Amino acid sequence: MIRILLGFFFRRSIVFDKVLGGSSDSFFLNYFFEIICRVSRIFERYQYKSFFLKKDLKKFTIFLFIVTLPIVFGSQIQLSNLSSNRIDLSQRQFGIIIFSLSNLLLFPLFFYAIRDSVRAKRTRILNLEIFLFLYLLISLTSAIISVDFKSSFVWLLKLTFSFSIYFIFSRITFKLSDLKIILLSFLTIILVEGLVVGSQAAAGSITGVFPQGIERFESASLDIAIPFMNANYFRVIGTFSHPNNLANYLSIILPILCFGAIAQKGFLKKLYYISVIICGAGIVLSLSRWGIVTGIFALLLVFALFLKFLNKEQFNFSFLRYILIIAVLFIIIIFTNQSLIRRFLNLSVSDGSLLTRIELTNQALYMIEQNPLFGVGSGAFTYYFINEDVTSINVSRSFLAPVHNFYLLIASETGLISLYLILIFFILLSYFFLKRINSLEKLEKLLALGIFASILTFLFNGLATMTSFTDRTGFLLSLLIGLLVNILYHSSPVSKFPKPSH
Repeated sequence: MIRILLGFFFRRSIVFDKVLGGSSDSFFLNYFFEIICRVSRIFERYQYKSFFLKKDLKKFTIFLFIVTLPIVFGSQIQLSNLSSNRIDLSQRQFGIIIFSLSNLLLFPLFFYAIRDSVRAKRTRILNLEIFLFLYLLISLTSAIISVDFKSSFVWLLKLTFSFSIYFIFSRITFKLSDLKIILLSFLTIILVEGLVVGSQAAAGSITGVFPQGIERFESASLDIAIPFMNANYFRVIGTFSHPNNLANYLSIILPILCFGAIAQKGFLKKLYYISVIICGAGIVLSLSRWGIVTGIFALLLVFALFLKFLNKEQFNFSFLRYILIIAVLFIIIIFTNQSLIRRFLNLSVSDGSLLTRIELTNQALYMIEQNPLFGVGSGAFTYYFINEDVTSINVSRSFLAPVHNFYLLIASETGLISLYLILIFFILLSYFFLKRINSLEKLEKLLALGIFASILTFLFNGLATMTSFTDRTGFLLSLLIGLLVNILYHSSPVSKFPKPSH
């Protein structure tokens, strides 16, 4: 019934609206619901038929939330503005997205989480969650003494949203069928992004449209030149506002798809492997240098975890063959793409992008030196930067953005104590993962391996990218951490697997 209704209302396809200047809202709505209809037809033939029935509203809500998490529509409320003599900026990144479907779905999911946690008696705070709670308190303190309270207030609201996602997915009771739906959700994300990226690549090669410019500065008023907007190469953005964001998101999901493929059979296994190829193609077409490096790191990490925690008696080693083939194709595409070769071979100390990142790192270190305990204020990096730019080339005149490093951004905005707490949290999470992983059942073990690899991929990616807990990639991180904590802490300790041989 759901499929019929969605097909009736959203049967018109407008594939090229986005890349040719049409309405972004209608584009994403049509794309999203068309994908839902097509996927439902496929999976109703298999083990997911009950998922689309009314009695499984919880599953459908979880599915819809995960799939729509990277999709942000244009409607929003701007609560923070930056201004100076040089620049008048009111960007999407400083506002709070209100009319995002994932935001609205957070409320019913919150209800499910509270209900399930009370029923299952999961109301106590876990030991490692104490560090997240302390981090939240320090962030609040940092916001109170911030150099710009308005920016910090917006940032705190986003952090609350992010931690709410963690709470929901760490407390909801998951059955075996729920874990299958979660895997299906990540698969659907790649199929959606694959269609969007494919249409953008096709339209770009025909018309010369550069999607990387769409939306990024649509609400900004700048009197400075944006040199990379006139780049002589094409970069896809998917449902994101910048190619780097697309590449980062796909790289993080990649390990989950690889381990999810092991749990499938027949047609579904092939579909998962196809999704891995689509994921890799999207990363390459984004022309994101660090995104491509992160994607390769993710594949190597999958390979290492597979050899460490799975053995031939449990799973067919053809999985490794597929991963190696995909990795080889990945490398071939990279070194046969002239745009990629130009971007990689032209990388030097004098490269504008690299030089800017180095200068932003120096700026962050200066902020940490001046405010070591509580930082300049949660979410206030850009405000401080525009008023006290200590870079040698005045980067704030041409590129007003936070430091491209997850760890330095935490330390500069909320202090070294916050960074210490976050690092301890991830160390404890890794310790408990290693202690618990071999006691999980097959599907739980595969999903936990994929999620853990995705979290490590995020942490690696954070070494050279502009991300935090308060953007869409950070929301994905909170979701993954919540899922992993849920599986590790609340799953049955019964194990059917022998310990891996050393």
